[in-house]
Amino acid sequence: GANRYLRKHGFVVYREVLSQSECRRARALLWDFLEASAPLPRQGGSRPLSRDDPATWDAWPETVEGGILPYFGSGQSRAAWFVRSRPRVLRAFAAVWGTDALVSSFDAVSVWRPWQLESHPATCSAGSGGGGGAACTTCS
Repeated sequence: GANRYLRKHGFVVYREVLSQSECRRARALLWDFLEASAPLPRQGGSRPLSRDDPATWDAWPETVEGGILPYFGSGQSRAAWFVRSRPRVLRAFAAVWGTDALVSSFDAVSVWRPWQLESHPATCSAGSGGGGGAACTTCS
């Protein structure tokens, strides 16, 4: 099923490859990275990026195409390594590619702000994810 779907549609979704606690940990690590990588506010600008204050989410780190973050070592971040090393994530990729000898890209992570905040390329609807990756869209 998964390989056939991938060949036909160009993507495949495996649900719940991260437990709720793993998803919360991944989100916390990603926010740690984002807050440390975000630009400092310009004089008279907004406050520094804070996960707890959506009003500061305009101080987002620089991205490509609105959601791909290839800068500041994102691909080597603790968040990226945490997600790519989870056993069920590895099993899902091994199933798709038919091998346990996996090679991972280290070039970027993808992250979007919630679409409810604004209609902008840096936002997405719940459940969207991109490329060969894991999306934490429903953990609380």
